[in-house]
Amino acid sequence: MVKFSVVFLSLCLVQYALAASRTTPPSGAIVVRQGTTTSGEFATLTAALNSLPNDSSSRSIFIFPGTYAEQIDITRTGPLTIYGYTTDTTTYTGNQVIITAGVPASTAGSDDASGTLRIHKNDFKGAVDFIFGREGLAYFGGNTIAVNGPGCITASGRESADSGSYVFNENTIILATDAASGTSGNIFLGRPWGDFAKVIFKKYCDLGDNEQGTMVYLEYGRSPPSFATVLSASQAAAYNISSAVGSDFASWVDAAYIV
Repeated sequence: MVKFSVVFLSLCLVQYALAASRTTPPSGAIVVRQGTTTSGEFATLTAALNSLPNDSSSRSIFIFPGTYAEQIDITRTGPLTIYGYTTDTTTYTGNQVIITAGVPASTAGSDDASGTLRIHKNDFKGAVDFIFGREGLAYFGGNTIAVNGPGCITASGRESADSGSYVFNENTIILATDAASGTSGNIFLGRPWGDFAKVIFKKYCDLGDNEQGTMVYLEYGRSPPSFATVLSASQAAAYNISSAVGSDFASWVDAAYIV
């Protein structure tokens, strides 16, 4: 029997952090700057990553504005923080660093990636299972998710009851400006891709679309008459960044950016 639970807390995103710029490298950070000839700086993020020792020490990298065409592979075991040049740290719109790498779907390889991710205040756009995986752990906080085609946003392929899940907290779901005809009214939060699929949406805003489908909904604080409150506040609180990516998240996540 498919087990797929989604938790809803219908409070809209409130911006708690005050806007601030980050335009200079923090003390001790390695600098990445396009076209640099300055000793100690690197022209690519890959080169900067390769310069780091593979040990347990905490390191940081600061990237100056530009578009960096490279595929990033982080293999070091120690904590690493990568900062991008931005005029407003509270939103992706102030970001002036773009890292891009194009890979054809035919050569992309396995879709069973097992990475652990924390996605904070970014802009996602896609259609049909564009957030998916089997073994990965992920926490999405304060993002805007734009849907441009009919179908499901997530497809969890979790293969056991004790493996990771996806937790979405205070995200805004919208219809993309370039959405295909027939998208409105045919957007679903997710579908099971395995017997133990599990995705949690907390405090999401502005879905304005279909909330039915193959999922069992566990709801909290939802006011429309067609919904029933199932979870208490204490039960809903159990779904957080720690439950999503592990209790050691504080060792590699900047607490200033947790939603």
